[in-house]
Amino acid sequence: MSNIRFHHRIFHEFFVKNGLFLLCALSSVPIAAYAKDKPKLILQITVDQLRGDMPIRFLDQLGAGGFRHLLEEGIHYNNAHHTLANTETIVGHTTQAAGANPAAHGMVGNLWYDREAGRTVYNIEDSDYSIFTSGADVDDATEIDPPQRAATSDGRSPRTILTSTFGDELAVNTAGRAKVFGVSIKNRGAVAMAGHAGKTFWFSKAVGEFVTSNYYYDTYPSWVDAWNNKGLPQSYSDLLWELLNPIDSYIFEGRDDQAWEPDFAGFGRTFPRLLGSTEDKYFTTLLTLSPFGYHMPADFAKPLIDAEGLGDDDVTDFLGVSLSVTDYVGHFFGPSSLEAEDNLLQLDLTLANLFASLGMPGSYVSPDEWDTAPAAEQIKERFGIEGPLFESCDHPYLTLAADVRDNPDIDRVALETAIADNLVPQTTALPCGFKGSTQHFNLFGKMECLS
Repeated sequence: MSNIRFHHRIFHEFFVKNGLFLLCALSSVPIAAYAKDKPKLILQITVDQLRGDMPIRFLDQLGAGGFRHLLEEGIHYNNAHHTLANTETIVGHTTQAAGANPAAHGMVGNLWYDREAGRTVYNIEDSDYSIFTSGADVDDATEIDPPQRAATSDGRSPRTILTSTFGDELAVNTAGRAKVFGVSIKNRGAVAMAGHAGKTFWFSKAVGEFVTSNYYYDTYPSWVDAWNNKGLPQSYSDLLWELLNPIDSYIFEGRDDQAWEPDFAGFGRTFPRLLGSTEDKYFTTLLTLSPFGYHMPADFAKPLIDAEGLGDDDVTDFLGVSLSVTDYVGHFFGPSSLEAEDNLLQLDLTLANLFASLGMPGSYVSPDEWDTAPAAEQIKERFGIEGPLFESCDHPYLTLAADVRDNPDIDRVALETAIADNLVPQTTALPCGFKGSTQHFNLFGKMECLS
């Protein structure tokens, strides 16, 4: 994707009542030529339940690469509305995707009563198209998303959406050549954005993997298996959701322990909040109830773009990414809470990292450059490391290369200390990918970056 550049003049941003809709057009042509040249990739980012005023509310706490960059360099519509009353996930996502009202596209709620079936149905359930992965259906015992529990099968498809979507029209306009994808934690968010003609993946909390149904594929692409096999969700086992900044810098610093907050599955009522281990039946649920839940769809989108060749030819492609953590946090703690405030700051970092990896202007340093820093070379020589020292940065975490992590001859504590003492202070090529950050080492071979 190095040939794709982000152009501010063709960026559109809408703050709406039930979420934030970002539409980014990525193109390798000069801005002046955009009027006659098509973008190579359109990236739509929808943040579930991000109330329109929230990025402005916490603006003075945000960094330079995420919301602030978009607000200052993009086009910001601060009085945009959709004429819908029911601000539920499927309603808002489909309205954005279809450009039609619920009365037309049919997604009037996450649930509705089906007269023919004689029962309440889940919006995208479809018994004709099952999930590939065994056991990936909703676990009624642990699922905190009530609408999904109404489904009577694990099947999912867009067939209940009554209109075409942007992705569908793009596919028709290009005679099926455009590549259209949707990705989300929630299946209904991903399905709505991909439409009828696209392909989609969502995160199964039951198995801790991204999955899809046989409406879209006959078998998983190899790159999906590779992503699932690397175990990113499992790497967060026993980590803490900690405040990004000192508590006295938060607007809601005095609201860390409210009487109405639930102590759900050992998550606690105050910071820091423990995710628990992978052995805990609620582990993936808590993962999606914390900012770590942003990392998974954002990280999954990167190999999708590369493996599927999005933006690699002259046909405009489309990728919709829906980020769901804000919705879960909003339901559990409310928008005027310390949890919601910190969640937004961490979302800001996730967006900054995702945009940087797609070639937006900024101070991103690619992994190829991290090992070339003089301090990194000295560390590698000291510990006898011949290959790469770092594998990737899933902001705000830097992951050591697998060969380094798995080498029993390397003193991990000494290595992490050496990196923290010698490499982190180097502001010319910070290993976490964002120059000007301050950083400290976290557990499991990951370095946490604090801006």
